[in-house]
Order: sequence, then structure tokens, then C-alpha cells
Amino acid sequence: MSGSAVVIGFGSIGRYHSGLVGQRYDNVAIVDFDPEARNAASALHPNAMIAGSLDELDKRGWEWNQSLGIIASWGPDHASTFFDLVSRGVMRLLCEKPLANSISLAAEMVDVACGDSVTLGIHHHRRYSGLVTGMRSLANKLAIGDPQAVYITGGASGLVTNGIHHIDWIVELFGEWPELVISTARGEKINPRSPELQFYGGTAAWMFPSGREATISFSNRSSVSPKIIIYYRDAIAELLDNSEIEINLRDEASIKKHPLVTRTGVAMVLGQRAQIPGVLKLEEATSRLLDEIDLDRVKVFTPYDAQLALGACIGALTSGLTHSAIHLPIDPESEDGTREWPIS
Repeated sequence: MSGSAVVIGFGSIGRYHSGLVGQRYDNVAIVDFDPEARNAASALHPNAMIAGSLDELDKRGWEWNQSLGIIASWGPDHASTFFDLVSRGVMRLLCEKPLANSISLAAEMVDVACGDSVTLGIHHHRRYSGLVTGMRSLANKLAIGDPQAVYITGGASGLVTNGIHHIDWIVELFGEWPELVISTARGEKINPRSPELQFYGGTAAWMFPSGREATISFSNRSSVSPKIIIYYRDAIAELLDNSEIEINLRDEASIKKHPLVTRTGVAMVLGQRAQIPGVLKLEEATSRLLDEIDLDRVKVFTPYDAQLALGACIGALTSGLTHSAIHLPIDPESEDGTREWPIS
């Protein structure tokens, strides 16, 4: 495909995006302040223009208004990078999660995207993967009804780093955004990406308008991978690795004998264990988002959706800080909305 792309940041995520856009666009530039990262970028992408800053690309005559901008730096830099690119005439952008490191900054980015003809996509790739659509199709085949609760437990996976992806697909599964969160979230300086970032563990419970709940509990004292359990009225589903799912049902005879929900029983009848149908690979999901951005129509997951997902996670961090329940969505102009967090 003709066109240009600029990738800001050449960490692991920047490497991923650089490889993808290198196959998609004719001209690619990669920007990173770290000399070692630039050397790695030069070795992997010899045809790309490598620079240490946006100013350096200015001096080298880069045509910004023809370019897609990809923001793959750390979360605290997302907003400033976004505005730097927009000021140079970039009108199509993909931003990594989280959208920003405060609700206020995220809201400013969304306002610009909505008001200045800037097309902004945020890389919540699970929304583009077909994951929830496939899960619903299996649930419909087994006639187990709607999901009622989600519990995710595990080791040091990060209430924001990975939690933001989880809360997002849960929102899609439930078909509604949470209205309240309470948590014990706390940060530690163990983030492998940068010593300036924190890594958040603890337990967060989100309450939804329908009365359903989602809980994520990650311990920074454990290296065990997360376990993802979805409860239905009379069934339980576990999301496994590689987009596989196992659904177990309660025995029909026991349900008929004691139909009240308070007469609980073990879900031990295997209903299905299989690959979730129709789930795209990561590269394909990202390409779907890039297709939307190139067409100036981001529909599947809008910038405001990204602001709400960020708010759900920042709400959990705020609850851990203040030891109180946090109502959602958070007002961007409030004290909680303007507070900046060392997240990525």
C-alpha cells in the first residue's frame, strides 16, 4: 500500500508495529531517543528512516500530512506525542493502550479527534479479533444464556498493563460499561518496561448497571499466569491459552429437581472444549484497526471507548489510593480526573 508511517518508540510494541507497517506502507520512519534502540531499528529495517526525535525528522523533510502516526512509547508520553504529531499535520493516528495516563489528558485527545478531523484508533486489539463474537456463538449453541460474572485471578500481570484489555472485552461481553469500582490496587516499582513506571497489583471489582460484576485479582507476589472464569446461570466457562475455551454445565436433572439459583451444584458436564470460532491472529486484528484508520472511520472501538476503558482502570487505581468506591465514568475535570499515573 502506498503512503507513509511514523512509529514513535522501538520497544517490543514498537518493533511489532514497525514490522507490520513495513509491509503495508512505502515509506516508514522510526523514532526513538535511545541510541541502542535506533541501532536495532536500523538493523531490522534498513530501508526505514531512523531518527532520535520528531525535530530530527523535521530537518530531514519528512512529509507529516501524508503519514500515519503510531504512538508506541510509554503511557505517560502518549498525550504529548499525540499533540506533537497533530501540530505537524498528522491526521491519522494509532495509539497504544492506555490512551493516556490521566482521564483529563485522554479527554483532550478525544476532543481533538472528534473536532479536528483527526482519525484516532487505539490498539485494543481484542475488540478487533472476534473473541467475544466467537464466545457468544458457542454459548448460544449450548443455550446457556447470558454471562453473569467474570473472575480473573493470577500473578503479576498488571491491573492496567493487561487489566485494561480484560475489562474491555468484559464490557463487550456484558454489553455495558461499569458504573462503580472498588479495589485494593497498589503500585510497585517492578515494571520491566521502565523504572519510571509502576506495576499495579491487587483486587478490583467493577459493578455494572445490570447487577453483574467483574473481578480482577493480580498478585505481584506470584508469577503464575492468569486464570479466566466466566459464570453463567448454570454453566462455567474458562478461557484457555491460544483462544481455546472450555465450557462445563450443571447436570440438567439436578437443576430440574432444585431449580432455585440458591441451590448450587458443580458444573461438571463437559459442554465444549474447542478453539473459539473466528478469532483472528494479532496481526490480522491490528490490520483491521489500520484499515479503519486509513478509511477515516474508526467504528469498532472509538476514542471515547478507549477513554472509558482507561477510566475503568484509573478508577481502580484511585479506589486503591483513596480506600473508597469510585463512581464511573470519572469527570475529566475532577481531582481524580486530572491525577496522572505512572502507567503503561
